[in-house]
Amino acid sequence: MAYLYDVPNATEGLDNILVTTQASVHIFIPMVLFFIWGVIFMSGVLGQKKRSSYVDTPMWSTLASITILMVALPMTLIAGLIQLEWLVVIVIITIISGLWLFLDKNRSEV
Repeated sequence: MAYLYDVPNATEGLDNILVTTQASVHIFIPMVLFFIWGVIFMSGVLGQKKRSSYVDTPMWSTLASITILMVALPMTLIAGLIQLEWLVVIVIITIISGLWLFLDKNRSEV
């Protein structure tokens, strides 16, 4: 059977599967990280709206961005898993969302 990409060897560990898939599909890891960010952001926004009918979008954006940064940092330890450019984009998004959070609030709210 012909495959569109090289099938990863599952006997060598999960990191080899992720690196092989990332080598074949270059947008794989950024899309996984975006999916995780979206799940954290949307679940926080919808849960807060359901409980208090008020949504603190900057807070959930910052929380999701920091979580993605914490997920992406260990990925740099495995060669070929995440590119430096994507890590820089994640850090910039985290800084921007943090600035948005602190500029959106009064001194007593943060």
